Amino acid sequence: IRKRHSVSSFRICVSRLSSDSEVLINEGDVLSDCTICQQMSAINTPSLMPCMVQKAINEILGSSLRTDPVSQKVLQFISNDIAGANLNTIADQLSLTPDYITRLFKQTTGFSYRKFLNRLRVDVARSLIREGKLDCNSIANALGYNEVNSFYRFFKKHMGLTPREYQRWLQEPENLVGNG
Repeated sequence: IRKRHSVSSFRICVSRLSSDSEVLINEGDVLSDCTICQQMSAINTPSLMPCMVQKAINEILGSSLRTDPVSQKVLQFISNDIAGANLNTIADQLSLTPDYITRLFKQTTGFSYRKFLNRLRVDVARSLIREGKLDCNSIANALGYNEVNSFYRFFKKHMGLTPREYQRWLQEPENLVGNG
């Protein structure tokens, strides 16, 4: 069942396949703060992940969102399961080699697959921390980290702060307006 929702001047197409939800972005569509995401958040935070991930993808890629079909499928896999976004698994699903996907992804997006995934995970982690509904262990698991310490090291390497320090930083009065 497909439903089209208009959110201000932004459109997203949400598909429900059995119990899974999938967010599809059509060429030219942009995802912004969406009421659908907010409604899903009230019901179940893990259901929000595809919306959050897709929003972060749009912010990172900006105008280069229009990519080749292979990169679009890679982005869809990542959006649907950021925790399981393993290049070898994606390559198997697409019947392509990881090297080919890496080359094509870099050529069309300007990012290596690894750098893109790392930046995406940082952006989604920041959003989840700002939202404040999940603890750091849950965020680490949602992003595919089996060990919370690995997530802490990763976050600190990219942000210069641990997730807890970032939470505290967000709560400081001078940081409340922009929220990081």
